This record gives sequence, C-alpha cells and structure tokens, in this order.
Amino acid sequence: MKKTSLIGVTILMLLTACNGNESTKKTVTKETKKERKMLRPDKSEEIKLEFGMTFEEFRKMYPNVPTRSGNTFYEKRWKTKNPSTIFFKYDETKILELPYTIRLYFSAFEHEREKGLSEFQTQTGITQADLLPYEEARVMFHSFLQRLLKEGWKRALSPYDPRITGRHAMHYKLTEDKRYYQDPEYEPTLEEWKKLEKGGFTSPNYWVLHYKNKIFLEIKLGVVPNKTDATLASYLMFITIRDGEEEAMRYFDGDEKPKWKSLWHEVKEEAMTERQKTETKLKTKGYTMDESYEDYVIDPKQW
Repeated sequence: MKKTSLIGVTILMLLTACNGNESTKKTVTKETKKERKMLRPDKSEEIKLEFGMTFEEFRKMYPNVPTRSGNTFYEKRWKTKNPSTIFFKYDETKILELPYTIRLYFSAFEHEREKGLSEFQTQTGITQADLLPYEEARVMFHSFLQRLLKEGWKRALSPYDPRITGRHAMHYKLTEDKRYYQDPEYEPTLEEWKKLEKGGFTSPNYWVLHYKNKIFLEIKLGVVPNKTDATLASYLMFITIRDGEEEAMRYFDGDEKPKWKSLWHEVKEEAMTERQKTETKLKTKGYTMDESYEDYVIDPKQW
C-alpha cells in the first residue's frame, strides 16, 4: 500500500479509544489532523455485507465482483492506491467498517448457498500507508481492537487453549505457542510488538473475538520489515469473519463437518480436558489462569 499515509476520520476515532503511549498518540493525532483533508479517492469502491444475504442478491448488487472456479468462489482485488471499504452489518444498529481493504473473497459451496453468506475474508491495511513506524502501527492496531471491544466484541479463546491474559499471554505466544490467540485488551510493549512473527499470510499473530456467541472475527496480522529502513514495516490484516456454525465446523474434518451438531458436545468435553492438563503444567511455570474468562457458547440447536 502506498508510502504516503491517508488516515481518515475513522482512525482518529480509534486513536482516542486506547490508553497507549501519550506522546505517540499526540504525534499520530497531529499527523491525522493534517492528513484528514486528503479525502478517500472518489472512485474508492464500497461493498456492504450481511450474513444471510443470498449470493443472488450479492451478484445483483455487485456484478463486477468476479467468480473463480465456476460459481463457487467470489474474489475482488483493489489497487493499494485506491482500496475498497467493506461495511459489515452484524447487528441491527451496528456496522463494522474495514477501510483500506485490497482483497475480498468468499466461497459459495452447496451448504453455503442454502443459508447464504456465512463467512468471508479480507486483506485490510491498518491505514492506506504501505510502511509504518513500529510504534505508530502498534498504537493504531491496539486502538482498532479497543474499538471492537467497546462495540461489544469479546475475546474468543479456542476451547483447547489455556486461559492466559495480558502480558503473560504475549509471553506465552512469544516463547511457547506462536499461534496462541492474544488478549485484545492488552497493549503490547514496543519491544514485544517488534518480536511478533514476521511474514505475510503465514504470520501466526492471532487475535480472535466473538459477538454474542454468533459471529467470530479472526485477525491474523502480517508484518514484513522494510529492507532498507529498520524503523519501518509493512502491515496487513488478514481478517476472517464467520458465523457460529462455520466456527464450530473448523474443529472437524471431512465427512464429520456435516455432522458437527451431534459431535460438538463431545469435542467441547475433550477440549476442556486438554485445557485443564495444559493449565496444570503452566501453573508450575508461574502462569496464572484467568478464572473469570467466559468461554463462548455455540448452541447446535440455533443452527
């Protein structure tokens, strides 16, 4: 995405929501006020999504979004100098806005056609800038997470994973399980931020949240350091949003997927047993478990 930053009013609002480094926020806000005069390009495309919308409805609304593999995959890419904005309506009065999106894709296989849109992926920048200073990116990304929490999203740990929070969760990710879902309430230190796994789509930097046990939002943050300036890096959020049924089916393979409703209770019990074993081991290493953490609940009867 282009090197000149285009930071909109949305990012300004996000910055006010966090409690990060005050001097950094003042600097970023100053730059934001200076650049907010630069409006998003007039030709920037906007796409509105809502779970349950049929693929026929989507096709009528957005005929320029091409399909791949026949009629099963929808995919659209935008140039970094003219990104799209995705508007996802997830509640009657709430919309998640994802500006700086350069790719949207989702599938429409048989079971998905029956119930309409239930999962989609985007590649979205933190800003329109291709490169950001580490500190600026840290503050902006944390602010984005705080905005989600303020809107009612909550952390969604895998039922297999230990209930670790804050800096202990970050330490666990950096030293023992690089794919561990991070605590969205915790703001990493600059040193921790720089230690995040480097790479693009394969970077195992995960934050996962849920909204009322029905919608799940997974963010995998790609970080690619600049080759000529050690203070800069390129950031891209690989975002997946899915409903509760699609989330549950991730724990099954092959022929078991369609049978997930009858198998879900068994898998949850297995997961909780595994979690207890892991937590017992980690407690001997000095980790503290968050006993107040509430697991999300997926009720097969609702699907």
